[in-house]
Amino acid sequence: ARIRQFLMKNLKRTKEGRYEWRINLPVIYNDYQKILDEVECDHPYEGPALFIRGGKSNYVQPEHEHRIREFFPAAEIRTIAGAGHWVHADAPGALVALVREFLSQS
Repeated sequence: ARIRQFLMKNLKRTKEGRYEWRINLPVIYNDYQKILDEVECDHPYEGPALFIRGGKSNYVQPEHEHRIREFFPAAEIRTIAGAGHWVHADAPGALVALVREFLSQS
């Protein structure tokens, strides 16, 4: 149900009453390889940054942390156990708590 709700937020109603994707699927399709390419950065962001990953996701692995810190030296990397890649759908309360904690420190 949570995933359906998330996807539904990417739909919009046209003037004709039909639904269409809010996201630009043609651009994502045409530039997908660019999305997958390695990120380049000339100047790291030195300020506070929070990365939140799901404990059941393989998207951000420990071996990626050096690249995160290369671009965001002051990054805090937090893991929500039991959540997958869509942390906001799997553990919304835990996500909000981490974000609020981070923002209260900034």
